[in-house]
Amino acid sequence: MSPHHPSRHTPHSSSGSQPVRKQTDSPSKHAGRAPHRPRKTRQGWQRVSGWYDSLVGNTGSIFHRNVAIPIVSELLSVTNGERVLDLGCGQGALFSALKSKPVEYVGVDASSALITAARNRHPSGTFIRADVGRLPRSGIVDHSFDAVVFLFSIQDMPDLAKAIATAAQASKPDAKLVVFMTHPAFRIPRQSGWEFDQGRKLYYRRIDSYMSELSIPLRPHFRTKQPLTRSFHRPVGIYISELVRHGFHIDRFKEIPYHAPKNEKNSAMKRAEAEIPHFLALRARYRPIGDRS
Repeated sequence: MSPHHPSRHTPHSSSGSQPVRKQTDSPSKHAGRAPHRPRKTRQGWQRVSGWYDSLVGNTGSIFHRNVAIPIVSELLSVTNGERVLDLGCGQGALFSALKSKPVEYVGVDASSALITAARNRHPSGTFIRADVGRLPRSGIVDHSFDAVVFLFSIQDMPDLAKAIATAAQASKPDAKLVVFMTHPAFRIPRQSGWEFDQGRKLYYRRIDSYMSELSIPLRPHFRTKQPLTRSFHRPVGIYISELVRHGFHIDRFKEIPYHAPKNEKNSAMKRAEAEIPHFLALRARYRPIGDRS
């Protein structure tokens, strides 16, 4: 989860009240337009793998533990003997949540350093280093998984169509696909942020860009010169269209607010955080193309 930072003043709101910008999401120097497909996406995560591993650890960051993993576990509703494929698994935070359940877990990530961290942290798990769009045949049999998960990973993948096609290729008929991500409508790196309307005494989200697909360079922390990674913004409709095009039918759709403990005494911010979702989660069922029974 990238940090926020203060930014410059913005024009007056349409109500005539003076908005004051509080913070902008995920700062970096430039935001490029998709379909830019940087060749060094994998290397970016490879270079920041030490930072990310220390942030997430064995059981995940605070966002994993308090929000994402409980909701993903609910949507998965795994039963005995099911096989779960975790695409963009990082160092295996989801495995920690599933290891006590009678399921077979396989994690895949493009970063060899994060896969090494996953194997070191979770010796009993199965972790494979591979690009999600080009999974190896060894260990990944077509249509052999009961569930596929993208946990905080789908927005790091430059080719959404390939990622969803991989999920379809791995899924059994009626398999569950669970996606958990920051909300594409309200949490757009460098294109959104909290602002405060002095006249109305309320916080609101400023959205500078939504419909355009964006390739956005990010740093782990804006005060450092650490290497860049990339985040790929797409509007919600593109995710839905790609899922449907590859045979997935959405049956659960959750928009999730998040209340930061540091804002406990700020009633205006508490209200804004309760009304404007931070995360989006969905579940879809796989129906092979041509099979609509």
